[in-house]
Amino acid sequence: MSSIVVIGGGTAGAAAARALRGRLPCGHRVILVEQSPALFHQPSLLWLMVGRRRLKDITRRTGRMRAAGAEVLCGTAHAVDTAGKTVLLEDGRTLCYGQLILAPGSDATRADTEELAAAGYNLYTPQGALGIYEAIQGFRGGRVVIVVTSRPIKCPPAVFEAASLLREWFAKKGLAEKVGISLHVPETNLLPEAGPRVGQAFRNRLKKHGVTLHVGRYGQPRRVAVWGCGITRLASSRKNVLHLVAWGVKGMEKQNVTISVPKDVLKKAKHIAVNRQTSLSRLLAETLEDIVEKDDAYSKAKAKQLAAMKKGLDLGVKGKITWKRNDLHAR
Repeated sequence: MSSIVVIGGGTAGAAAARALRGRLPCGHRVILVEQSPALFHQPSLLWLMVGRRRLKDITRRTGRMRAAGAEVLCGTAHAVDTAGKTVLLEDGRTLCYGQLILAPGSDATRADTEELAAAGYNLYTPQGALGIYEAIQGFRGGRVVIVVTSRPIKCPPAVFEAASLLREWFAKKGLAEKVGISLHVPETNLLPEAGPRVGQAFRNRLKKHGVTLHVGRYGQPRRVAVWGCGITRLASSRKNVLHLVAWGVKGMEKQNVTISVPKDVLKKAKHIAVNRQTSLSRLLAETLEDIVEKDDAYSKAKAKQLAAMKKGLDLGVKGKITWKRNDLHAR
C-alpha cells in the first residue's frame, strides 16, 4: 500500500483528496498538505463583494477539514525530492509518497502591496472583496473601473461576472443612471482560450448590462488619480471613481525585444493597431503569443498521437496471430 500526498488544500486539492479517499482501499494513505490556517471558497468572493455572502460562510479552518477521511496537515511544503519520493515541510517534517499531486494554486504578482492598496481593490482576496462592499455602500454616483493589468489571471471570467454583479447591485439601489461601469482588459479577443464565440457572447452580455468595454489596453493604476482607500474625487471631472484591480499571476516574466520591419509593413501594422484600439507593441505581442500557443498545442497533439501509434491498438488477439494473409483476402 502506498501514500498519496496532495500539496494544496484549495478547491482542486481538496476535491482530489476526497475523490481518492473515497475510491482507494483503506490501506492507502491520502495526506493533504495546506499552508494556510484557514481557507476561503474563491468562487464566492464576488458574492461577498455585493453582500450576498458573509466571510464566515465561505471560510473553513484547515485543521478541521478532514477531506472525507484524508489526513490533513497544516504546513508549508519547502522542497520535493522526486528521486527519493519525499516532501520536506518547512518545519522539518518529511513525508514519503508513492504518488504526488501538486495543487498549490497561484499568487498575484503584487497582491497586498502598497501600490495595489493605493490603486484600488483586489478582486481575488477576501480583504479586497470586503473593501469593495464597504466602498459601494456610500458610492452614489461616478465611475467604477475594473482593470486587468496583464494576462494570465486567476479565473478570467471573474472580472466579467464582477462587472455584471456590480451593475445589478447599483440598479437595485436606483443608481443605474448615476454609476457607469467600465472594464479594461489587455486582450483584444475576450477569453481567447474559449474561442471567438464565447468571447463574443461575453461582449454581448456586457453590452446588455450597460458595461463599457475597453480592449487591448493594459491598466496603469499609478497614472490615475486614485489613492488612499480607492475612492477619490477627481478635480478635473468632479466625479467619484472606484478602481478594482486584477493583477496578473506569477510566472510570466516579460522582456523587451527590438525588431526591424519594412516601413510599409510598419505603416499598415500601425493602422491595424489603431482599428483594434490597441498599441503596436501589444498587437505584436498578441500575435507572437498566438503563434507560440498554437505551436505548443500542435506539439502536444503530435506527442499524443506518436505515443498512441507506438503503443498500438488492442485488437483483442492477445499478441498472437492465428491467421494467414490469404485467409483475410478473397482470391
